[in-house]
Amino acid sequence: MKKIFISVLCILTLVSCVSSYETQMRQKKIADAIYQEGKVYFSQKRYSIALGKMLEAEKTIKDDQFLQYDIGMIYMIKERYKSAAIHFARAFKLDNNFFPALNSLGAAYLEQKQWDKAITCFKQCSLSLFYATPHYSIANLGWAYLGKREYNTSESYFLKALKHVPNYLSALHGLISVYLVINREDLAISRLEKALKKLPDAMIIHYDLARTYEKIGQYSRAKIFWEKVTKEAPENSNFFREAEDRLSKIL
Repeated sequence: MKKIFISVLCILTLVSCVSSYETQMRQKKIADAIYQEGKVYFSQKRYSIALGKMLEAEKTIKDDQFLQYDIGMIYMIKERYKSAAIHFARAFKLDNNFFPALNSLGAAYLEQKQWDKAITCFKQCSLSLFYATPHYSIANLGWAYLGKREYNTSESYFLKALKHVPNYLSALHGLISVYLVINREDLAISRLEKALKKLPDAMIIHYDLARTYEKIGQYSRAKIFWEKVTKEAPENSNFFREAEDRLSKIL
């Protein structure tokens, strides 16, 4: 009788475990579907809905680095940088070879002006043989050192990034920002005019030429490029608003 009782108990325990496993798999399947739905909303730039879906999926999916990364990206877009940093850090903890998450963590620190934390992230990325796009983190190091007002170091990283990818606009824009701070407008114009020949439709080049020419008092030249910015930049962007403001003051 005792053996029969034990056998029945084992069977019931096994059935319970199978049932529990099936329930977990069902919940995970539902959560995966919700995550995919969130990604669709993300691609449509419906970020609030996308975030709601992904946070709902996160309740079940605890160990997906890509979900954590996507949540972090939405928080970055919404300028919730502390929240973004939390999710990027989780993504990298789940996969220590997921360097886009570490680079994005550094970017979240940059937005919070936590320069040293950002530098730690970017250096780890730039030195890794597994990171396919090191010019991103190298240029970001330039931005971090620019924030620290270490202009020589900042310049060296922007130049290094441009050596990797000559037309990388973030690095070029950062380099020009350094030159304008240290009053080397001649170097800025030389770089920008060469870049403009290769990328005539790049709005950021027009923006940098406009502010450089205005700084040295060549207002007619500056006006030409500010007008180009108003034609090319989105109307709700800071670039468009600044260009309109500068044009009203030049006129």
